[in-house]
Order: sequence, then C-alpha cells, then structure tokens
Amino acid sequence: MTEEPAIVTGTADWRNLSVLENGSLIFDCDDFNGNIPFTSTLAQVILYILYGSMFVIALGGNSLVCAAVIRTRNNLRPNNLTNYFIVNLAIGDILINIFCVPTSVLSTLVFHYWLLPSQLCAIFNFFQAVAVLVSAYTLVVISMERYLAIMYLFRPRRGTKYAKISILIVWLLAMAISLPILVVSDVEQPDIRYEMCDFYTCTEKWSDKKQKYSYTIALLILQYLVPLLILLFSYISIAIVVWGKKAPGEAEDNRDQRMIRSKTKTIKMLMAVVIVYTICWLPFNVLNLVMDINEDINRWYGLPYIWAMLHWLAMSHACYNPFIYCWMSTPFRQGIFNMLKCVPIIRRFVPDRSHALNTSAVGIPLTGFDGQHNSSLRRKNNCTTYVSVRKKMNHNHGAPIRSASFRCNNSLRSSGPMHRHFVHLEVQQEESL
Repeated sequence: MTEEPAIVTGTADWRNLSVLENGSLIFDCDDFNGNIPFTSTLAQVILYILYGSMFVIALGGNSLVCAAVIRTRNNLRPNNLTNYFIVNLAIGDILINIFCVPTSVLSTLVFHYWLLPSQLCAIFNFFQAVAVLVSAYTLVVISMERYLAIMYLFRPRRGTKYAKISILIVWLLAMAISLPILVVSDVEQPDIRYEMCDFYTCTEKWSDKKQKYSYTIALLILQYLVPLLILLFSYISIAIVVWGKKAPGEAEDNRDQRMIRSKTKTIKMLMAVVIVYTICWLPFNVLNLVMDINEDINRWYGLPYIWAMLHWLAMSHACYNPFIYCWMSTPFRQGIFNMLKCVPIIRRFVPDRSHALNTSAVGIPLTGFDGQHNSSLRRKNNCTTYVSVRKKMNHNHGAPIRSASFRCNNSLRSSGPMHRHFVHLEVQQEESL
C-alpha cells in the first residue's frame, strides 16, 4: 500500500473519498478495503485458520504419499499402475494448494487486489485450471484402471509404458482445456479506487459475455459432470462384481468373514471417492454458473462469504485423497509408518505395525494327541506350511510323530498365498486401492 493518499480530479461517491476545496478527490489507500467483507481481524483470523490448516494437511499429506511411493517402490508390485496414478494425483493436489489457495485467500478475500507481478496473472490462472483438471482426470484414470483390472481379470496386465502415456494424455488434455484462460486472463483497474492507488485485479477479460458463459458451461461438463459419470459407472460396476463374488469350494466361516470384510472395505472406499468428489465440487461449480447467469448477484453483500465457504470446500478435496487412496491400502500405510518412524519425535507415538502386516499367521499351537508335546509354526508372506501326522503301527510307542515343513515361492510379492482366484482378487484390490 502507498504511504500517502492519492489525489485525483473527478467525482465519486465512495465512502472513503474526501472532496477538497478545489474540487479534487482524496482517497486513503491505507484504508483501501473500507467496509468490504473479511477486513475485520476476526474474519481474517478465521480465514487464515481454515485455509492454513487445509494447506498444511493437503501439502503434507500429498507430499508424504509421493515420498512413501518412492521409498517403498521395491516392496510394491512393480507393475502396479495405480502407484503411478496416485503420485500424479498427489502432484495435482499439491499444485492446487500452491496456485489456488494462497492467491484466493490473499488477493481475492483479504486485500482485494493482485499482490504478485502483473505478468504472473495469466500464468497463475492457467495453472489453477490445469491443476484442478489434472486431479479430476487422474481420478478418472484410476477408476478406469480398476474397472479394467476387475472386469477383464485374465487379460495381460498393462505395463508402465501405458501408465506414463495415460499421465501424459491427462496433462495435455488439461492444458488444452485451460488454454482459453491463459489467453483472456489479465490485470485491470475496475474502478477509480484502483486507479488512485495503482492497484490491479487479476481477472478474465472476455470480449463477449456469451463466450464466458459458454466456457463456464464447458468447464462444468468437462471438469465435473464427465468425471463424475465415469466414476459412478466404474465404481458401481466394480462394486457389483466384488460383492457378487463368492469363494469357491465349501463354506468356511473364517474365510467367508475375511472376504466379507474385504468386500465391505472396498465398497466403502469406492463410495467415499464418489461422495467426497460430489460434495466438494458440486456447490462451487453451481455458484460459478449462477454468477455468470445472473450478474446482479455479484452486488450482493453476502456473496463473498458464500464464495469463501464453497471455495474452501472445493479446495479441501485435495486433503481427502491421501486418506482415501493411500491410508486404506496396506502397502502405503506400512510405507508411511516406516517413514514416520525415522523422525525421532514421532517415533515414540507410531506403533510398530510391520510385524502385524507382514505375518499372516503367528504362533499357531500344535498340541500332540497326548496333550504334552507342543510346538508352534509361523507362516509369513507367501510361505505355505505343511503339517503331517504319522501314526506308528505300534501304538505302544507313545504319541504319534508329527513333522512340519514349509515351502516358499519367492516369485510372489503379495501379503499372503494366492492359491485361489478369489484370494488373488481380494489381495490385488487391497494393494492397489
């Protein structure tokens, strides 16, 4: 802000404009915001707390996801394409935090003028749209990858080249859709206050209102409706297949209970993806559409408060993705625990879960027929334990002799033996979701 008030010649009816004897107007630039919303100390503190906490959680959570994938890449299945997509989703959410949150809070809600150099106006607006579209389209790619993996289980798995090409297409498509914003974005001085104080706002300067309205409709369809419909189609189809899958062979209570828990967890996660995306982005998209249709609403005093709440809700979507996609996956959860244990302060509060996650059966007691000979077996990862009991023909020699052996298949990298088709489906979902 300027230290001295600016003086111009003209007429105006602004509350913080004063008329001098010579007909000139004086405007106090130090009181630029005047009675504009969010200028009180309490309102700004609330804004900083809400957006600040969201910024820290989203940036920290998504950065932790990227680091966990890189750190545990040797422990995860190398052809798991979801790892690539989750990292790309985290990068998109990080960009949303960098380009959308700070400028929206400071320039739009607090100071009401563009704080950065004017040359960055178009660049920031462009990457705001790119980041949002990359996040949305990565969700679509993840859903389609899961759909193909479940519906066409016996087809050869696609390699990493497929994942890299898909990510490249996501970025190119997001940039192509956002290109009009790069062209029309520029700084302007909307009224005499900005001219006197040499302040600018960063906005989209469309030559025709119909073009702006058409582009808003296009963004609503491409950024929200199309991804939402694809998510619904993919995850409803997956939920039907997963819930209808029955284990082959005779019924076993423990096995069936494990499968039911796995199905319930999978369906809850799929529902969470769709519900969170709908709740976060629908209100803000509708508000943008209403603001373009009815320009009179822009003069409503309460609009900034509504805009701030819905904008915060939309931006907070970046906070939930790390929990939905990674926290519910055992390999990622283990990787995050291992990383947190490297921090001395956090180490004491993080439980050691590696033993529980890597062991499928621990300390199975084996009691002899005489009730005295006890032993135990351990089964870890993909090691299959075989127990045989041999009875001697001569019953006078005491209890039968039992022997134990095990066989490991080192080529498998799953958390347990995958001898049955339904077990393979269950483990694959937990690793990739």
